[in-house]
Amino acid sequence: MSRHAKSSLGHTREELGITQNTFGRILGIERTYLASLETRILSTIPKSARAILDWIDRNMALFNVPEPAVVPEEKKIQLEIRKLLSDKERLLEKIGKRLAKEKNLYQTGMVCKVIQAHYPQMNEGLQKHLESMAYDADLSLEILREEPILRIRARIKGIEAEIQALEEGISTGSGV
Repeated sequence: MSRHAKSSLGHTREELGITQNTFGRILGIERTYLASLETRILSTIPKSARAILDWIDRNMALFNVPEPAVVPEEKKIQLEIRKLLSDKERLLEKIGKRLAKEKNLYQTGMVCKVIQAHYPQMNEGLQKHLESMAYDADLSLEILREEPILRIRARIKGIEAEIQALEEGISTGSGV
């Protein structure tokens, strides 16, 4: 197994300072597949990705940009900012998926209801099936909406405020 197998893959990505999504695109694999490799759920790295990883490994010096003189506290703050940005990205993805799911359920329910309304002469079995699908979509949508998306948005605002405070600490040199 190469050096990149499993958890060292995540280490390499973190050394490069890029997200799983970006690293996955570079390697030509899905982000979820990369995440499974990093968490050791999967262990088989595609040959094409392995070749890219080996090249990155041999040429890691190209990616190492000397950091300006930074006090250790500032490095900790910068790390915290990166973590917060990652959390924000994850929450924004969650909201996007949630909204897409809501839209899908809403549209499913509407399509079923419109078909029922415009074609009342269809057979009873199909009519009941559409009615059931519309009911299930409406119920699922109602359950989904009980999970407050406002809490997620509030957490994002909190993350943005934390990032701003940390960045202000860096710019004033106060180390927060």
